[in-house]
Amino acid sequence: MPIDYKAVGLKVGLEIHVQLNTGRKLFCNCPPVVRNDEPHFRVIRRLRPSMSELGEVDPAAIWEFRKHRTFVYEGYYDTTCLVELDEEPPHDPDPESLEVALAVAMMFNAKIFDEVYVMRKTVIDGSNTSGFQRTMLIAHDGLAKFFDYKVPIQTIALRRMRLGRLRRGVTRLFIGLIGLVYHLLRYPREYSPTVLRRLWRWLTTLATALR
Repeated sequence: MPIDYKAVGLKVGLEIHVQLNTGRKLFCNCPPVVRNDEPHFRVIRRLRPSMSELGEVDPAAIWEFRKHRTFVYEGYYDTTCLVELDEEPPHDPDPESLEVALAVAMMFNAKIFDEVYVMRKTVIDGSNTSGFQRTMLIAHDGLAKFFDYKVPIQTIALRRMRLGRLRRGVTRLFIGLIGLVYHLLRYPREYSPTVLRRLWRWLTTLATALR
């Protein structure tokens, strides 16, 4: 039975991620390239949950830990560093990536935070080598206007890319990524792909233009 999306009041939530084409990675000086050739070395690691600053352990991390999985990470001597292997602390955030994120925030008339902090979230599903995802909230409450529609933007964040599920080449780690989260949208279902494509085109154009 077909669904009358207008009658049920369809609500669409979007989140778009765009990889930045900058001169270096977000938290180290390695070039932002993704390689799929034969790796120079492999690292075997099992990730474990740890307590947060509040003295709590994320239930999702405990669930992942109980799977007893071991992860194999692939690296290269010429494009992989100790930061990506979690053997050295992350470097200061890449200034160019921050500039791009701020430009995106201004493009959507978002409210930029007075201070930007690197937040740490426990993630031990193998998508990183350290057991943590690192994210910076840049701005909030923006607005994109086109096609007579107003698309409210909840948050604009700058984070690093995560590793793939099948092949975990660490060259993906620490490549800058802009993430936009949108408030729930109310408009005809057939416009959802159009809105998504237009927003993605805006972001990719800006990110590559600031290379």
